[in-house]
Amino acid sequence: MMIRTTLAALIAASLALSGCSSSTTSSGGGGTTDTTTADDTVSDTTTGNDTVSGDTTADTGKDAGKDTVKADVGPPTASWGTCTISDTACMQGCVPQACSDAGSACQADKKCTDLQTCFQNCGKTPIVMPPQDATPVAQLPGETTDTYCQRVCEIQGGPTALAEDQAYIECVIGMCLDCATSATDGIPKASCQASCGLENYCLDGYNACINDADCVNTYGCMLSCASGDQACQTACQKAAPAPALALLKTWNDCETKYAKTCVAP
Repeated sequence: MMIRTTLAALIAASLALSGCSSSTTSSGGGGTTDTTTADDTVSDTTTGNDTVSGDTTADTGKDAGKDTVKADVGPPTASWGTCTISDTACMQGCVPQACSDAGSACQADKKCTDLQTCFQNCGKTPIVMPPQDATPVAQLPGETTDTYCQRVCEIQGGPTALAEDQAYIECVIGMCLDCATSATDGIPKASCQASCGLENYCLDGYNACINDADCVNTYGCMLSCASGDQACQTACQKAAPAPALALLKTWNDCETKYAKTCVAP
């Protein structure tokens, strides 16, 4: 599972978040249906040379019948977006259409919008640290100020807001960013492609977790763990009910399977 540390501040700072309430959405889940054309060009790998002619067009012999035999085709080929993170106009054009659902979910939760504002403040120069109460979060030895700032935001925001914000971030990366150039904008290509794979193939499992209170709390708990902190990850999992862990595993297995499937359009 990809644990985000700096992506939220990086992306939120490039967007006018008020534009994320558009009612248009283009996010698509993975499936096994044939989405090309009636006269397909991909051979039918299940039945070999079919003997039944296609029912809509003059299919070739080896492809005949594939219009009704769809299970062997596999999911559609995914492609990533066209924007660089620094191209604000491109991002503002893409995000409201591609990520309306995720953006609206965050906008409807004040804790999530407060979290996004907190992350944006961490990206300012100078950094604007979130106010803390009488028992502040201690800065870890060697922890940079911006990482510390974001960690305080995560702790104060709580697991649900953190998971909602992550859902938005995953959509922005997966649907709008050009993974070929994202490395130059501070996002590793592998992370960009993993998000693209998730958005194209794993939305059913992802949404099942996001819409389950126990699963989303577990997910948010794991997001708040420092990178490589296995003890923290394990503690989050041990505190979760078995059904929540099952949902999380189903989604994570799918994300792992399709992490490298996205290709340039």
